Amino acid sequence: MKKNLLLAGLLTTLSLVVKSQVGINTTNPQGVFNIDGLKNNPTTGVPSAVQAKDDLVTTSNGNLGLGLTTPGTTLDVNGAITNRETNLAVAGNAVSIPVNVSQVRLTGAATANVAISAFAAPNPGQRLVIYNNTTGGFGATLDGVTVPNGQVLEFIFSNSFWRSTDGGTLGASPVISILQTVHLQETER
Repeated sequence: MKKNLLLAGLLTTLSLVVKSQVGINTTNPQGVFNIDGLKNNPTTGVPSAVQAKDDLVTTSNGNLGLGLTTPGTTLDVNGAITNRETNLAVAGNAVSIPVNVSQVRLTGAATANVAISAFAAPNPGQRLVIYNNTTGGFGATLDGVTVPNGQVLEFIFSNSFWRSTDGGTLGASPVISILQTVHLQETER
């Protein structure tokens, strides 16, 4: 019995002293949690930038890094990020944008201007990109700003409503966003 108590006490003390890190595909985790996708990190020291390109690392302060081992912000990505668009069908000349959707393509037939209702963003400064791809040639309006048919407009949530990044003057001088550029590139292929 004394041996069991001594062993339990020793294991408890050791577990309090040892720094806990989890590494998947690596014996040398660079944070609290580290996945080395290609199993190419060194067994000691810090991985090179090339070796870290396939890593996911969570640090003790909660930062998450993709493609690097020392994330400097809450989400730090070394590489391209894809933000996929959500298709929303217009019904009865109205559409509602769900919470946490940041890029939409309005589809379906419109017989008049489309009324867009959108969630109140949980974070000031949240972005929303709307591409009006409805048939019928009508605009789609969110918080007093109309997105002309076949065009894209970006909104930022500020002071309790969605504000257009171009001040609502789209149509006077069209703005081509990243989303519209991608659509143009897809149609050219």
